[in-house]
Amino acid sequence: MPCLILLVLTPAPAVPQQGTTESNQAAALAERYRREGIGLLQQRKMQEALAQFRSAVEVDPLDAFSHDYMGVILGDQGLTAGAITEFQRAIEIDPDLYLPHYHLAVAYGRSDRTSNAIEEFQQALSLKPDFLEARFGLSAACWKLGDLDGAIRLLQEIAVANPQFWEAQYNLGLALWQRYRDPGKLPRKADLDEAILQLRGAAHEQPEQPKISLALGQILAETEDASGAIDILGKAAALAPKDPAYGYNLGVALRMKGDLDGAEAEFRKALQLDPQYALARRALGQVLRQKGDFPMAAAELRRAASQLSNDAEVRHNLGSVLLGMNDLSGAIDELRQAVSLDLYYSEARLTLAQALQKAGQAEEAQRQRAEARRIDSLRSSRGRAVVLLQAADGLMQAGETAKALVEFREAVDSSPDFPEANFQLALALDRSSASPDEIAGALRKVIELEPEHARAHYELGRVLERQGQKSAALQEFHRAAELAPSLIEARRALGSAALAARDWATAAAEFGCVLAWDPDDAESRRALEAARAQQRGAAKQGSVPPSP
Repeated sequence: MPCLILLVLTPAPAVPQQGTTESNQAAALAERYRREGIGLLQQRKMQEALAQFRSAVEVDPLDAFSHDYMGVILGDQGLTAGAITEFQRAIEIDPDLYLPHYHLAVAYGRSDRTSNAIEEFQQALSLKPDFLEARFGLSAACWKLGDLDGAIRLLQEIAVANPQFWEAQYNLGLALWQRYRDPGKLPRKADLDEAILQLRGAAHEQPEQPKISLALGQILAETEDASGAIDILGKAAALAPKDPAYGYNLGVALRMKGDLDGAEAEFRKALQLDPQYALARRALGQVLRQKGDFPMAAAELRRAASQLSNDAEVRHNLGSVLLGMNDLSGAIDELRQAVSLDLYYSEARLTLAQALQKAGQAEEAQRQRAEARRIDSLRSSRGRAVVLLQAADGLMQAGETAKALVEFREAVDSSPDFPEANFQLALALDRSSASPDEIAGALRKVIELEPEHARAHYELGRVLERQGQKSAALQEFHRAAELAPSLIEARRALGSAALAARDWATAAAEFGCVLAWDPDDAESRRALEAARAQQRGAAKQGSVPPSP
């Protein structure tokens, strides 16, 4: 999971002395209370500081800074609801202060109000574009929402702006690795290479942080660099000798390299630290099976299976061991459970077929083998579709759209239920000036297969907009922006529509979000300023702007 930076505190500036003598005196007294509160806060005397800030707002209810500090203290004490109220009050008093927006975003994040957190992080960034902590917080919220591309974009920006920000490098490495492994996307080696690079950079900045080496070692192990993984994971385990997860991962790398004795030793050490560590017990059973000690392997795998009730792999391993011990009924029972837990586990089906054949159940054994072949064929078709997509992508980049379109169609034919193949086909159709109905049909197929495909919703909105279906287009833009805050194209479209409808509040909010991601967008900044000017004018006239 991504980590979040703690609340940021900065001293509040003095309040300008304006107005009547009485109001000036109140402001001066409030400032004195506030400064005393800041001093106490810096000494971690939280209750005393809170009392001073409360005195400040009693004297001057419009002291936004003291409301913000009160929220920080309440949040530090775990009183999140009260903290949210104080941050909201500070923003209500002065919406142009960036820190209350940031603090409110962190509080929303702690309350699992991810969408609200994203809005507030964006507001903070629209006010202070170089606020890296807000950019980092927004990356974590986007990741949690499922906008991995947005999280990666933000983390890359932080890594460039501050190469010493090792938490950003660490999260970036994890996010790139996750995107590379996503079975619904085209794997790009550039993501893998950058993930390793970022984790190495984070490890250089923080060599004593074992979790960085753990992540790097896991990636190297999964990319079959066993020697590199063992070296890195060995260092990680030495840094965290009491955490069984580190020894377990080292054991996995040792087993992958063929060092079964070393792997067994690591798994046993992990279990000494935590006898309930089911993954280590499963792995120990696998090693014992490889070493030919079937009785001990069965004992360990049975214990692991009792802990991992929904794990198909442990059932398959136990079934294989029992088959090797000629316990056919036990093997068949375990292997049936493995297949029921994972319907696409073709290896388990083949092992089950072997056990059934040996038990004289030839007809069912044949059915299991046929189903395994069907599953492997599906995997092969998906793999072929990926190869076709990669070839088509190269053709598109070379400007050979017509040839690419042929490859995209073949990829869809090869794997009709592959969302990415259908999406790339839709983009190619758009580039080739196909009919809007055909493009929309391809995009709707993507959404049918993957309802939360944000870019498909956005692209469908564009097609509908061209067809004059403005209301339907706006619905798609809204959905795209909800799913992926980084899709600022959707935000721009929503902001422009709000401007046309004279919905100044919505226009200001949408263009503010755009500027959080792209502070150099001069056109969006002009639109934001125009919307805010209209809001101020409406407020002076006492009118109410139209509802969204």
